[in-house]
Amino acid sequence: MKAKDRSFLFDYYVDQADRFKDLLGLVSHRHSITTIHQLRVSIKRIKALFQLLQYIYPDFKAKDYYSLFKPVFRSSGVIRESQINLKLLKGYSEYVNLNNAYSIFISRFRKHWRNELIEVVKSFNYDKLARQREEVRFLFHKLGNDGSVRESKKFLRSEAESILTIVDSSGITSCLHDIRITFKNIKPILALAAQQEGSGIGKATSKHLATTEKHIGRWHDLRILGESVRVLYNASGSDGGEIFQEYSALMKLLNQQNSKGIDMICKWLDITLNDLIRDDLSPSSVICK
Repeated sequence: MKAKDRSFLFDYYVDQADRFKDLLGLVSHRHSITTIHQLRVSIKRIKALFQLLQYIYPDFKAKDYYSLFKPVFRSSGVIRESQINLKLLKGYSEYVNLNNAYSIFISRFRKHWRNELIEVVKSFNYDKLARQREEVRFLFHKLGNDGSVRESKKFLRSEAESILTIVDSSGITSCLHDIRITFKNIKPILALAAQQEGSGIGKATSKHLATTEKHIGRWHDLRILGESVRVLYNASGSDGGEIFQEYSALMKLLNQQNSKGIDMICKWLDITLNDLIRDDLSPSSVICK
């Protein structure tokens, strides 16, 4: 194949698809926080490429292609969420009774979750993955490297503008989950395009995005932790005592931390969107209003 017909986007797809297959083989017997996390990251990166293809080729249905990976992502997500919650809760070590109760609570479901993931892995359609690879190869190679850079930059701007639209209509707090998902589409495409000669994308843009994503991720993890602890508390049937006191104190603290987190998200989201859209946008009037 001629160099001009190659696409760095397809090379990246191959890397991620191969990584996904390797991790899928491991995850049936290794449920470490690292393995589960890496498996889900590979899926997110593949999904981002599907979203890019849908932007470039409107007849390409990203949802249909992603459906192959969705059961794995969903089943591994339950395990991943419990792992993150346990890790986060240990950071609030002063709530001893709540930590112990949550650890016991999670242990009741862990075997079921792992067995469910194993069954999903067993039923994965590798033939469909191979067919997808050829279809994706054809579409990316039609672009070549120059076309891939050009379309990637247009996609990044479009995704950034979609964030502005939903924030303008709903307010930042109610749409942070959607923003987080959109950032998952932006991040790998931005990193890839920035590496290409003549892309015009500065290193600062990637750094700003990573900082914004870190703050949004922290907000998300604390919110999920709060929801999970609430489920634990309701299931325990406690209406007083040490568990109630610790639960009330932790929920109050989580709410305070997330309120502060919103301010940091506003700050860095404005900076990142300005990088991607390159308009003279006022931070106070665009996001934090």
